[in-house]
Amino acid sequence: MAAAGGGAREEEEEREVVRVRVKKREGFLQPEFRTFAVDPQITSLDVLQHILIRAFDLNGKKNFGISYLGQEKQGQETYLSLLSDWDLATAFASASQPYLQLLVDIKPSEDSPLLEDWDIISPKDVISTDLLLVEKRSLAAAALPFTQSIISQVGRTLSKVQQALSWSYGEDVKPFKPPLSDSEFHTYLNHEGQLSRPEELRLRIYHGGVEPSLRKVVWRYLLNVYPDGLTGQERMNYMKRKTREYDQLKGQWAERASPEDLDFVRSNVLKDVLRTDRTHPYYAGSEDNPHLTALHDLLTTYAVTHPQLSYCQGMSDIASPILAVMDNEAHAFICFCGIMKRLEGNFQVDGEVMSLKFSHLKLLLQYSDPEFYAYLLSRGADDFFFCYRWLLLELKREFAFEDALRMLEITWSSLPPDPPEKEVELVGPPVRLSESGQPVRQRHMLRPTCSFEETGDRSQRSMEEEEDFCSEQDPLLHLPAMTKSFSAPSLRPLTPPTPSRDSASSPSPLPGSEKNESLPEEKGDLAGDTPSSPPSSPLPATPPPAAVSLPPPQEFGKGNPFMLFLCLAILLEHRDHIMKNNMDYNELAMHFDRLVRRHNLAKVLHRAKALFADYLQSEVWDSEEGDEAAAESPAVS
Repeated sequence: MAAAGGGAREEEEEREVVRVRVKKREGFLQPEFRTFAVDPQITSLDVLQHILIRAFDLNGKKNFGISYLGQEKQGQETYLSLLSDWDLATAFASASQPYLQLLVDIKPSEDSPLLEDWDIISPKDVISTDLLLVEKRSLAAAALPFTQSIISQVGRTLSKVQQALSWSYGEDVKPFKPPLSDSEFHTYLNHEGQLSRPEELRLRIYHGGVEPSLRKVVWRYLLNVYPDGLTGQERMNYMKRKTREYDQLKGQWAERASPEDLDFVRSNVLKDVLRTDRTHPYYAGSEDNPHLTALHDLLTTYAVTHPQLSYCQGMSDIASPILAVMDNEAHAFICFCGIMKRLEGNFQVDGEVMSLKFSHLKLLLQYSDPEFYAYLLSRGADDFFFCYRWLLLELKREFAFEDALRMLEITWSSLPPDPPEKEVELVGPPVRLSESGQPVRQRHMLRPTCSFEETGDRSQRSMEEEEDFCSEQDPLLHLPAMTKSFSAPSLRPLTPPTPSRDSASSPSPLPGSEKNESLPEEKGDLAGDTPSSPPSSPLPATPPPAAVSLPPPQEFGKGNPFMLFLCLAILLEHRDHIMKNNMDYNELAMHFDRLVRRHNLAKVLHRAKALFADYLQSEVWDSEEGDEAAAESPAVS
């Protein structure tokens, strides 16, 4: 009996992973083969189709049939069609020993009329497809975007997803679900083409992203371009009207800015445009590439129509992926205005928003990994200045361009919908008047000061010197000389700890990390006039962790908590390497500089989602508002 029981257990364990061998047949071409393994418990027909599309690089070809090698009633082996999840379950149960044999037949594509903007198609015009399971959420969960709904979905599937897809042709961990397709997207619209389930749509994108061909439509929702309740035709008319508005604004540069200001803006925008994503095919080639011109023009239009903010370095990185996806200058400008409504605080001269984000990231690492935090503290890196670019650009530059597109849409989908009441505003507040009554236009082209006190040399730099400084190299890879003194409020001030729980502080800096120590201005100036980094002394014993509470989601990261968990995931991915090599401050900063556009998105996303789910499930929110929202959220089943 024991032996029989052991055999049953082994058989049950074997069914947790099914090995698959696939043959692709396409006309007179040579057959192709792929092998991989899947978890039958979480692999639906939709997921299998997505796996095959990626395995054979079908580039969006959807006209193919799938069949599996099974036995007919007479016992003869033949290929049987896979048309439903029931067929797939039968295949897993009866035809997967020693492996499941699949046949993919590519059928000739049929010509179909092209649509200028299929966004006006209503669901009744689309062939219905089986929906991937998406849990419905209450209004309370919609107000506090990802609480129990993410916990219940992510928590149940994370461990299985990490074990399920052992791909023989790639090392990356695959997404929880396939990217959102056009036919599935239309199931989120009602019979009039209105978006009827915006929260569920965002949760679906959070789990799988969006198919590239669908981004130019879905991103308008994620970037809060459309007011609530527009039908398909109303969205078409809305975008046409906003496009005409943009064209008018673009023709008003000379009316809205003096010749001197306009030349200043255009020259600085051009410097950044000519070094933004130039290795990507969309922006590659000569300087007269029309896409570079479109990026320059939309950023210049934004600067002259938003004189209180104008243009800051880094804005080109925010606009670049939007333009590449929209492939339409006016539509990209409209979307850019939508995202800048949320991100403009990153570029304010007072730097209070950035200071708060630094503080929250510091608090998050202290909560999640006290040992690593203590290490950074001992190296004088607890200010997290080396993460400046991450927070300013919401990690856009840390991943390869195509990976960055997926990371951005998943991050945006983690935010609650915030559509404009009437329409997205394309013009910002007017310039403030000086004491003499003359308008004062912002002319800061460097990134904001983050509420850190600048050195005297920097504050006395002339405008011409600052322009030259901007043009030398990409300044977002390195920080200007700053001191480590916070002037904006922070959750964990750099002051000695007090007995009070609310004022609990991080340990005092070690000798050599005094607050007046400056950071390197440029990579080439590491041995220049900036003070040396703190000595690499042995790591002190980690002090007993103080009680740490994290802000609730609507406050954490200035309302974008998932972005902080992406930053945390990157830090933890490199934690052991950093500590093993005993990196000092400069080595740490240069290490992450070398990793620009090279981080592994799949690993970072999966770790960040797990950490985020743990945060949402834990009772670490230090806010009555957060407690109330959590109490109103659906309970975990």
